[in-house]
Amino acid sequence: MPIIPGILWREDYLRQGLNISINWDTEVAPMGCCFGTTGSGKTYALKLLCGKLVKYGNAKLTVCDGKGGGDFDFLKGCDRYAAIDVTAVFDEFYNSFLARQRGEDESQDMRVLLFDEWSAYLDGLDENDWNHQALKKGVHAFIGKLTNGEVSTVQTGPWNKKAWGCGPGKKGSCNSGWIQFEMCEDGLDDPDYFQKVYREAVELTAYLCKIHGLDPRGTVNFCGVKTPVILCHQDSYRIGLGGNHGDVYIWFNQYGKTMDDVRNDVAALLEGTGEDKEEDGMTKAEVLQIIKEYEAQRDAARAQAGPSDWSKAARAWAESNGIISGTGAGMQYKATCTREQVVQLLYRAAHLLERK
Repeated sequence: MPIIPGILWREDYLRQGLNISINWDTEVAPMGCCFGTTGSGKTYALKLLCGKLVKYGNAKLTVCDGKGGGDFDFLKGCDRYAAIDVTAVFDEFYNSFLARQRGEDESQDMRVLLFDEWSAYLDGLDENDWNHQALKKGVHAFIGKLTNGEVSTVQTGPWNKKAWGCGPGKKGSCNSGWIQFEMCEDGLDDPDYFQKVYREAVELTAYLCKIHGLDPRGTVNFCGVKTPVILCHQDSYRIGLGGNHGDVYIWFNQYGKTMDDVRNDVAALLEGTGEDKEEDGMTKAEVLQIIKEYEAQRDAARAQAGPSDWSKAARAWAESNGIISGTGAGMQYKATCTREQVVQLLYRAAHLLERK
């Protein structure tokens, strides 16, 4: 039923003593915004709206109370309700929306998201925490300090998947075609930390150039623009292939570094003439050792990371049914999974279904 009858009373008619309501055609206007001053009746109107949606539209309602003022406490205990810490419930709704967009979910029931105090929710997000779908950005990896104090790289996505870290420019976007990683800044006042992050960035870039056969000092023609193989966010903006953002020069300028330094240091590392390499160059065994050490650091960082909230229900089910039991180092939900392990998980799940 696309049209929900009598969704709210019309205020202008009520002032004249006329009880005339309005209808809502959700196919024409699927989104709405309720705003007004404190005490004007916004919460009451939203509760009435929700009731009509459930009654007449048979809607499956998700309620996110971004401020947690108590107005929706009567929904406590419901699966699709959360207050203040609403990220998991919000992500669940968003994922169901994406499933329909991709054709993975062909159901036709109405699903409605009511987000009370959206601005309060956004204000409460940590700007340095990218683990929120509402932020709409992401990179392939982060370089920064782990909980044990070591500087390392954490890969957050496959190298061959498109990132969204630099935004669009006037001529296109380096999001299409460039591997992107974030160098996590401190207060811009610790030269030792900067040198460690810089060195890690150079080694990661050398590794990526090695496995993909890239020339660190080279250029390519992209969207009609001569584009360096290695560039930063500000570089992409200057040539019309990214949004305006100061990185990495905000940090580099503090220590006299440039992107040409990065390209030259990456090239020197690949050529075996870097600051800690022997004069006769790198052997194949040395290159493989670098890759091995990098992958070990990556796997160790993943093992330390805790699971995300969106998988809480699935994890609880898998653990309670013996699908997954962890290792001597714990559950390690962020660790990589071999084909052998995948087959074992499927084998356990199949036996569980047989017993039922």
